[in-house]
Parts: sequence; C-alpha cells; structure tokens
Amino acid sequence: MIKNYEIKKKAKNGREYTFVVEEFPSAYELAETNRHRAVTPQWKGDCLEAGEIEKGWHGVESRDEAYDFLRDGWTQELESVNAMMKKVTTVTAPKRSAFKNDVVGFAPVVPLAMMNVPNSMLNTNMKPVKSKIVKILYDITDSCSTKPETFLKRGKRIMEVIIGLERSGYRCELYAMQSYYSDRKAEVLLVKIKESNQPLDVRRMMFPLTHPAFFRVVGFEWQDRFPPARRLAGRGHALKFEDNHDELIKSMFGTEFVFLDAQDADMETEDIKKKLKGEK
Repeated sequence: MIKNYEIKKKAKNGREYTFVVEEFPSAYELAETNRHRAVTPQWKGDCLEAGEIEKGWHGVESRDEAYDFLRDGWTQELESVNAMMKKVTTVTAPKRSAFKNDVVGFAPVVPLAMMNVPNSMLNTNMKPVKSKIVKILYDITDSCSTKPETFLKRGKRIMEVIIGLERSGYRCELYAMQSYYSDRKAEVLLVKIKESNQPLDVRRMMFPLTHPAFFRVVGFEWQDRFPPARRLAGRGHALKFEDNHDELIKSMFGTEFVFLDAQDADMETEDIKKKLKGEK
C-alpha cells in the first residue's frame, strides 16, 4: 500500500523542519502511479514530460526506457556486479551453543547415570544466532552537474557493501530515496527495494541504486505529479547539502534507519560498512 504522510520536527538549532513523504512498497507501484497521475498545475508547461530526454544527462533514450528498467531491471552493468559478487567472501552465520541432557554426548552427568536415567549424557545443541537487520535509506539525489558514471560508481559501491553485509550474516532492508529540499521543507520519495527477509535480486536493485534516470526521469516525473510538491527554484536541492541532514533523518524516520547519501557513497567500502553497523 502506498503511504503518504507529513512529519514535523524541531531540530537542535531551534528551527522546525517538515518532510512530506510518499512511500511506495515497490518500484512497480511507483511506475504505475507516475503513469496514471496527472502533472500538477504548478509544473504545467515546465515538467519533464514537456521537455526532451538527453541520453548524456538522463542516461536513457526515452522516458519509456527508464520505466522499462524500473519495472524489469537494468542489465547493462550486471556482468560487472556479478563478477564483484564472486569476490565477496561468504561468512558462515554464527551459532550459539546450548547444553542439554541426552542419551549420547561428550560427558556423563554422574548423578543421573547412577540412577540409570536414559538422558544421562551432556550434549550440545547449536542454535543459529538471530541475524541483525540493518535498515538503509540511500538517497541518490545530487546536483545537475553530477555525471552519469558517478551515479553508477557510487551505486555499485553501495551494492558491494550490501552484498558483503548479507553474506556475513546481516539482513538488509533497503529503500531508494530522493529528496527535494528548500526552506526547511523537503518532498521525499521512498521506494522499498528489498525486504530484510528477501534474497538479493541484483538485476532489480541496479536501476534505482546506480542509474541517473531513476533520479532525473522517474524522480522528476514523481515531483511533477506529487500534489504537495512545491515549485522551487529549479527542483530544490538534496538533503545532503544541509549541515544537519543526519540529525534531520534520524529525527524524522527514527534511529533504526541508517541514512546514506552521495557523500557516504564516495567513502571506502569498509567505512560505509562501519557506518551501517554503527561502528566508529
């Protein structure tokens, strides 16, 4: 179910901030909403639909191509990601030892053995340790000068981190995010890409994490059609340009979420892992 909600919070600087959020349970729901929803009056005549698609900037030949990638997955860089996956080490999930009385085991329980009790041996029962869930918000939003290859490089690094975490026993819940911010108010697009109990589907993760058209085509069209969205100077700017953006995200969405943006995606993979694990 698509969720719409508004969150207002006062930050440490004493100012009040507002997030107007639309949250989609899947990429398919977003694609269908953009297809059926009309452009709002404030964007009439200056919406993405009224302009031209430039492959060198949008990363696609047409709007339809972007939505095909969103619904069906993007495979152009799949081979390089699969090669990367093979290099990521799989770590056996940890287990905890629990002792129990049994008919066989590694040591006798003498009092029970003397009474001829059948379960007079001490044995171990290995129980898997419950996997820790990491909830991730990855905001792909960036400036108009960002090159398509930069989106790709950052997204692949985020994917490498997620693959590494999953293979070391963590479970990742992943949202693709976009933020359009100005004057202490942000219109926020959230799309759930992966449930924590779902296996990795790299082909479907590729487009929202690595492709500029997810931001510059799908995201812009969402903003054109999202009724609460304001007509800003341009389209506003990403939350990452606010000095207190980490504080705002934790305040708005809760401390259980870890926020990653373009600045984080430019870090080394081990540093990104540490942030997701809550390590310093």
